Amino acid sequence: MSRIYNYIKGLCDAVHTSPTAMCKDVGISPYTMSALKSGKASTLTKSTAKKIADYFQVSVEDIMFGGPPEQSTIAKLSGYLAILEDKPYLIELLDAVSSKPQQKVQALTEFLREWK
Repeated sequence: MSRIYNYIKGLCDAVHTSPTAMCKDVGISPYTMSALKSGKASTLTKSTAKKIADYFQVSVEDIMFGGPPEQSTIAKLSGYLAILEDKPYLIELLDAVSSKPQQKVQALTEFLREWK
């Protein structure tokens, strides 16, 4: 089961409906949820995610990524930022890696795994 499936299933449970009924309500094939559940699919199209997001009144990003970021992830990132504050050379290294934030986060994550 994918994280996306589990998140949407949780939203369905919260409003006392089934994934199949939700699919029918928003006009998507119930196979969409079956494929997520079985692992045959791991993502949704943006248009499908928007329909589901509108139904549950959540963000498209929450649907696409299987929910909002976990608090523990946010806490970890805050801890990483604290490490960077007193180590400007790490910031310079990350800037040398890429100008794209996603690649910087990936490089930082790899560095911190090795550093521990």
